[in-house]
Amino acid sequence: MLLVSVALALSSVTGLAYALAERPEGRPSGTAAPAPPRPAPAGEDWVAVLAGLDAARAQAFAHRDEAALHRVYTAGAADLEADRRLLRRYAERGLTVHGLEMEVVDLRLLARHPDRAVLRVRDRVVGGTVVDQTGRTTDLPDDSVSSHRITLVRGVGGWRIASSRGE
Repeated sequence: MLLVSVALALSSVTGLAYALAERPEGRPSGTAAPAPPRPAPAGEDWVAVLAGLDAARAQAFAHRDEAALHRVYTAGAADLEADRRLLRRYAERGLTVHGLEMEVVDLRLLARHPDRAVLRVRDRVVGGTVVDQTGRTTDLPDDSVSSHRITLVRGVGGWRIASSRGE
């Protein structure tokens, strides 16, 4: 039951972590595209941006490093506080999560400004191991796909998550 709770918490707290198993394909030219959302333009590799944020978040969980979460979230972001609380709960139970990995099933750009972007991301947990204080390991179960609307803000240190909400 604990592992199910861990997996659900990791996938639903922020809906982040964006290591791709495959990149969504664009529409063939000449095909009528539906109204927004539209595929992310080639000018910005949103998959790479999210993969970097995912890797930083996975490292923060692997090292129980709350301060490292500032490489993922903007100051004051609700998701930053939620992940801090989650890390504390793991530490209180003597648990650490290693190798947290997500699969992005779909990524759509909803809005783009020079220092702000809004994405719709469908993803799921596909990897990770919980290690308890005795060293016993248990793999996280694969998760079902969930959809999130993520607002990114670009600052001096690069893109950070300002907000993420389920859809």
